[in-house]
Amino acid sequence: MNSKGFTLLELIVTLTVMSILVGLAIPFFGETIKSQRIATQRDRLFNTFVYARSEAVKLGKRVTVCTSSDGATCSGGAWNTGWIVFIDFNGNAVVDSGSAAITEDNDRVLRIVEPSSSSVSSTTTAGATITYTSEGRSSSSGNFVFSTNDAYTNHDRGVEISATGRPKKG
Repeated sequence: MNSKGFTLLELIVTLTVMSILVGLAIPFFGETIKSQRIATQRDRLFNTFVYARSEAVKLGKRVTVCTSSDGATCSGGAWNTGWIVFIDFNGNAVVDSGSAAITEDNDRVLRIVEPSSSSVSSTTTAGATITYTSEGRSSSSGNFVFSTNDAYTNHDRGVEISATGRPKKG
């Protein structure tokens, strides 16, 4: 007898095997999402440091990166609250607005980075402010580490600023 299609038994066995495989894969998918959140945050900070350093050299001015919860001023908080990049004309690591007109001596925000996922936390040995000089050197060196708020997994990712100011993914 020449038949086309599947029997009911074959369909049930196939669906059972597929549901078992999907059930095994779901927990690993959650870990992948956590790992990617941290890697994304690390990459955002790394790219910001590369940008700030290149702008400092290109413009011949001090450029500061600092934590910012409002996108306008330095907050001194954790790096997962967001940060800003600005031209720091007087080198005080504070966004000085001066007059409303954009002039050569007013600090100017170049980039605003929004806060990350609430499940990502950060620690640093470098403080809440990094300033690059016109030669590309940084005001301090240190490590920036992002991790999850989950005690059961370890997906730490970091950025290291060397003594010369060069950022490196860790």
